Amino acid sequence: MTSSSLRARSATRRTTIRARLSSRADAKDSLNAFPDLQVEVEDTAADGDQVVVRWHASGTHLGAGLGMPATDRPVDFRGMTWLTFRDGVIGVGWDSWSLGRL
Repeated sequence: MTSSSLRARSATRRTTIRARLSSRADAKDSLNAFPDLQVEVEDTAADGDQVVVRWHASGTHLGAGLGMPATDRPVDFRGMTWLTFRDGVIGVGWDSWSLGRL
């Protein structure tokens, strides 16, 4: 669950996303690009209101999401997401992963 004032930052896209609807649109773009996307949480660490998630994702790049044409190739990549919670919901999220293998 995210707050209505969510700020999500992406090192990959070098952008800041503001508002819950934008993060939903980003998720839709990712699923359009990788319709068979599978994400596995490999590890988490938490301290107070901050949580870091290390994850592994795989799928097939079949759609034009993420601002590039589909490659029709299988992909396998890892990333990390750093979340800050406010009042029990995600207030700020940082995301970092590599597009280099697409």
